[in-house]
Parts: sequence; structure tokens; C-alpha cells
Amino acid sequence: MHHLQTDMQLFLLSVLALLACSQPSASTQCEALDCDLTWLQDGFCDFECLNEVCFYDGGDCQGQLCGTELCILSWLGDGECDSNCNNRACENDRGDCDQVSFLQIED
Repeated sequence: MHHLQTDMQLFLLSVLALLACSQPSASTQCEALDCDLTWLQDGFCDFECLNEVCFYDGGDCQGQLCGTELCILSWLGDGECDSNCNNRACENDRGDCDQVSFLQIED
């Protein structure tokens, strides 16, 4: 009976090890989202890393977002219309989307 328990324990351990190896690691999943792991906790808020899998850029974006959308403060008024920032909480991307809205009305 002792050998049967040991064999069953070894079998279960090997199944668990196989399952662990077949699951993609957090770093692999993060890189699949185009987030370079060296960008985490580097002091810069990187949009590609701003997700749960990449640990929200290691906290780099804390205090650098506005509203409930993913809008990085440095994007405001940068000359490019960012749809995530085009809302009242983010000051409508500080005017970056005004021209786009005007062009859409014209078409």
C-alpha cells in the first residue's frame, strides 16, 4: 500500500509540474502585449504595459492618468487626438481632437 501512495503522489506531482509548464508565464504574456519588461518600474508610464498582466507598468503610471479611461496625462495637448482622452475629465484632450471633430462634421 505504501508504494501505491508514493506512486500516486509522484504521478500527481508530475501532472502539476506539467500544468505549470504549459501555462504561459506573466513575463511571456506581458511581452506578447508589446511591453518590454525593462520598461516596468523605469519611471515612465508606458501604455503597452498598463494592464494587469504587466502589473500596471510596475506603478509607473500612478498619478499620471486622468478619468476612467486609459489616458496618460502627457498625451493631453500633445498635438495628437487620443480618443481615450477626449472626454470632460481629461479636458477633451486639451483641444487635440477639435480639428478631428470638425473634419468629421464636414464629411
